[in-house]
Amino acid sequence: MGGLRRRDNEDNVSPRAIEIANRPTADGKRRIGVDYVISEAQHRFCMWEGHDQHSMSTTCTAAEVLAGWQPHLTAAGASWLLPWLTRIAAGEVVERADILAGLG
Repeated sequence: MGGLRRRDNEDNVSPRAIEIANRPTADGKRRIGVDYVISEAQHRFCMWEGHDQHSMSTTCTAAEVLAGWQPHLTAAGASWLLPWLTRIAAGEVVERADILAGLG
């Protein structure tokens, strides 16, 4: 599992993605979030924290999120993803539309 790295428009760290969660951090000084990367064949999730263009991020598989990013999910308000992540990490076929329906 990697740490967070700079996230801006020029480094392509976060390919085309849909925002799953976005909340202020506990101290109110930054925002913390989770994006669902939709431009790749595999399910991938971008974990980020910061301010607009000055965010730091990393893109993870479902297994990587489960292994070390659950506190980030909780802080961002994305704990509802856990059952989906568990199914994806176990090798089950999960449709993107089913995950995105959770946003509604």
